[in-house]
Parts: sequence; C-alpha cells; structure tokens
Amino acid sequence: MSRILVIRLGALGDFIQSFAPFAAIRAHHAGAHVTLLTTAPFAPLAASSPWFDAIALDPRPAWWQIGGILALRRRLRGFDLVYDLQTSARSSRYFRLAGRPRWSGIAPGCALPHANPRRDFMHTGERQREQLAMAGIHEFPPPDLAWLSAGVTPVPLPSRYAVLVPGAAPHRPEKRWPAERFGELAALLAVRGMTPVVIGSGQEGPLASAIRARARRDRPCRADHAMRARPHPRRRGDRDRQRYRADASRNPSRPPGDRAVFGRERPRDHRAALSRWRLAGNFHERRSRRSAAGEGCRGTSLTP
Repeated sequence: MSRILVIRLGALGDFIQSFAPFAAIRAHHAGAHVTLLTTAPFAPLAASSPWFDAIALDPRPAWWQIGGILALRRRLRGFDLVYDLQTSARSSRYFRLAGRPRWSGIAPGCALPHANPRRDFMHTGERQREQLAMAGIHEFPPPDLAWLSAGVTPVPLPSRYAVLVPGAAPHRPEKRWPAERFGELAALLAVRGMTPVVIGSGQEGPLASAIRARARRDRPCRADHAMRARPHPRRRGDRDRQRYRADASRNPSRPPGDRAVFGRERPRDHRAALSRWRLAGNFHERRSRRSAAGEGCRGTSLTP
C-alpha cells in the first residue's frame, strides 16, 4: 500500500478551501494510506472528515530547536508521494527534511512542480486544481460535506432568510466589511421580505449589535438572534469558516469588500448571486417610498 502525505497547515479559510483538493486526492488514491500534516487547531476538523487515514501534527518548531526539527523530520519520512497544498517557504523546506520524495508543490528540485510563474495571481481553488492536474490528478469530484453538520442542532428559521457573517481574522482588520454596511444590507434584505440572520462567535456579539442598530435606523424591525447555522439560501460574509463553508457547500454567496482583497478567493460558482446592483440598487429611494406609505416590516426580522 502506497503512503501519501498531504500538507495543509492553515489558516482556517485556506484549510476549508482545500476540501475539494482533499477529496480529489482521496479519490485518486483510493487504495492508499493518506496522512494529513496540519497544525493543532485543525486536527479535530480533519479527523472528522472522510479523506484521511491519519493526522500528523506539525508543531512548527523554530529552526534552532534541533529536537523539534528532528521529530518533524521523522514524521515527514517514509512517504511515497507528498502533496504540498500549503506551498509556503516553510512547507517547501520540508522537501529536504522528508528526504526528497516525489513531491507536488513549489520546492526547488521537486519531481512534480506547479510550474506556473503566475500561480500567485490565481484564485486559490484554481491554483490548487492546476497544481494537482500537473501532478496527474484530473478528476475533481465535489466534496461531500454532510459530515460538517453531524451533531449540529438546527436553528428554526423562516423559509426566506439571508446569513450575514461579519467576522474576520482578528489580525486582518482590512478584510472586515464595516458593520454599518452590513446594517444597510440587512435593512435592504428586510425590505425584500428576507430575514437577515447574523452568525459568528461570541466575540463578534458587538458587531451583531451594531448591525442591528444600523438596520433598525434604516428599517425598524423585530430582532432575533442566531449564532449557529446549517447551509442557507443566501450568505454574505468575510473571510472565516462560515463564508468558506457556504462557498464549499455550493450555496449562493458573495464576499463583501474590495475586489483586490477578495479577487483570488471570491466564490467561483455561478450562484454567487448577490450582485452589486442587487445590493445597492435604488434601496434608499424604495425605503423612503415605503416609509412614506407607512408600510411595516412584513414579518421580517434582524438578528444581533
């Protein structure tokens, strides 16, 4: 039995965007023993997936920590083929630590290089797909994500709703769409008879409150709260687990913010349905007209 190693160390959004490559590698090496090398935060998620037979942890030792480097070297040895999906300077150095096996990635001298000089300008999914194609994988079955919902308690929601995901990586504030803009969007959705639902972690509660406050100014409505969700008809959010899961599960979604930030990571599916004109449109004109007519909230709700 051949032994395959897949390297994907993080971060969370990048890890989830690798679900399709994980599934393709598993399908291509159906009879092999496939190990994932990752970091501790992602080990439980990876262990719950159907794609790996074993999970190995990379403690990311500093290069002067000789004991840690030797332990990592032992973990990297003995594989017949390595797919480096991290393709960072660090993971490329693992090529030599691993004993120079057959390697798909960007390590100098590797047998299966991703030989595209413009790879850094490609969408993440397209870049990984091309890397695997150059390594001999040409079938990319859609990943089965049913395992992600195992043990999740459904949240009762109306038939028409939109999920707003205002959170972002704490160390990348430039990727966070302003809460007041989310509030304007929530009000617009309510006008259209769609219930806005804000999800995120407990740390993002203030963001949800700010969104509700802004939305109430634009469109006074009853407020509900939902912090956990399953696949949804519409999603809009920043670069975190919920947005990438929405994209990976092929639900219509759209990342907010500057195209320069999200250009290589935005959803590629044709159902990325919330276009700019639909989000902006003549919202303020319609809001003023409805307010003058004294129309209510039509049963919609906002979530803090």
